[in-house]
Amino acid sequence: KKKFYITGYPKKKIPSIKNNKAKVLYLLDLDLNLEKTIFFLKKINKNKKIELFLKLKPQHKMDSRWINFCKRENIKYFEKESLDYINKIHKFDYFIATISTALLEATLYKAIPIKLMTSNDFADDMIEDKIVLKAYNFKDVRRIIKNNNKKNLKSFFIKVWGKKKYQAQNIKKILLKKF
Repeated sequence: KKKFYITGYPKKKIPSIKNNKAKVLYLLDLDLNLEKTIFFLKKINKNKKIELFLKLKPQHKMDSRWINFCKRENIKYFEKESLDYINKIHKFDYFIATISTALLEATLYKAIPIKLMTSNDFADDMIEDKIVLKAYNFKDVRRIIKNNNKKNLKSFFIKVWGKKKYQAQNIKKILLKKF
């Protein structure tokens, strides 16, 4: 029988910037339907109250079609940059993805995680565990942003990360007790 020890969540330095527009980071997953995703992203990008950014998984090279799309639509995109780095600069309000584990990290950055529902949902447990908001289409995303669901942030955070902040001495105590 294996035992897990919770040592706390990592403290992130988050800039206290008040955004005039809702800053949305769309996390590109692998094997996305390019046409459907582009159609969805164009709708988000047309909304004057939203500033859209794209992030590709760091272990994969960005497809030139995505780069061309971003340039055409005037969307900032990130290939290799870490979430820590880009969030320090832009302070995102929302993370949107279909199956990315970065949705779990969203609350560390005080961002609301929105899971886009698709036909091949591998991460439905995030919905069942009520740690993300779900959206089926642009209308749902717009409603979530309009309602400014920041009230859910603390609940999501505690469900994912618990209440204990990371402290190195906690790990030392656990290890000394066991070994």
